[in-house]
Amino acid sequence: MNVSNRQALNYFSKIKGVETVFLSQELKFDEIMSLGGSKVKKGLVIYGMPMVMYIETGDIIDKKEGTLENENGDIYKVIKNERGSSEVYMMKKYNILADKRRIELLPIDEVRFDFTFENGSETEKIIERYLKTGINNAEDYAP
Repeated sequence: MNVSNRQALNYFSKIKGVETVFLSQELKFDEIMSLGGSKVKKGLVIYGMPMVMYIETGDIIDKKEGTLENENGDIYKVIKNERGSSEVYMMKKYNILADKRRIELLPIDEVRFDFTFENGSETEKIIERYLKTGINNAEDYAP
């Protein structure tokens, strides 16, 4: 569950056993700053190919893997998983790695890289570049 406002953060802070919540990727830096402190840890995904839809029934593709394109030209990767359900991922990666200095100023406790389709070498390169400089030159998007 992604947290996108103070009310949700307060709600999850009251649930026994919840230790960490992840902030919605749509939040801008100033919105994250305005959330303030909480009883639960706050995490932020700083890189990844977000799953935008999970369809349990019905087939949207005929094969194990394929792509879809919407009327705006956005391209999505579709994977049919072992249960026969469809997982739909945005092809453009969410990437705010270049904002490392701003990320370090945010009131967050954890950062997360969501590696979905990257191979081992790509994963190592992304993490290494982030740790050294915070710069990643992929054609990605950020809010």
